[in-house]
Amino acid sequence: PAHVAPLSREKFSLAIALGVLFVGALWCGLCRELSGEWSVNEQYNFGWFVPFFGLYLFWLRWQDRLPAEIPNSKTQIPNSAVVAAAIAALLLLLPVRLFEIANPEWRLLAWIHAFAVVTLTLLLLWSAGGRVWLHHFAFPAAFIFIAVPWPTALEIPLIQGLMRLVAH
Repeated sequence: PAHVAPLSREKFSLAIALGVLFVGALWCGLCRELSGEWSVNEQYNFGWFVPFFGLYLFWLRWQDRLPAEIPNSKTQIPNSAVVAAAIAALLLLLPVRLFEIANPEWRLLAWIHAFAVVTLTLLLLWSAGGRVWLHHFAFPAAFIFIAVPWPTALEIPLIQGLMRLVAH
């Protein structure tokens, strides 16, 4: 019995470590996909710094994180719901990646891609530390959305309206 607890703790750590590596690979893929827009579009050049700022924000949050939540049947969502949400996000990534390869300038796909990656990140945080960690790390995980190019139909009227307001 004394050997069971450390072994299960090692398996948990291994599962979390593999999850972190997988989510890290998804983040690298997302940043690689967004990097084309960051390089070409002058308005989104700041995007190159956003992943680093997001990591810095995550590191700051990590230093003052609360202890991981002890699973409770009242506060915890069922594992089947977490797995279903993760599978849905992963299944969404496959067609998104296929369409992104064919249409790299379609900005709505970048939003869907970012949403899926952030969702998987938040699910990993939820499974590692519960609702407490989900709330604590939500902002650093969602910070990437400021660097995702807006759909052109929204961006042009907004920017032109703001330019007119500033000029006035």
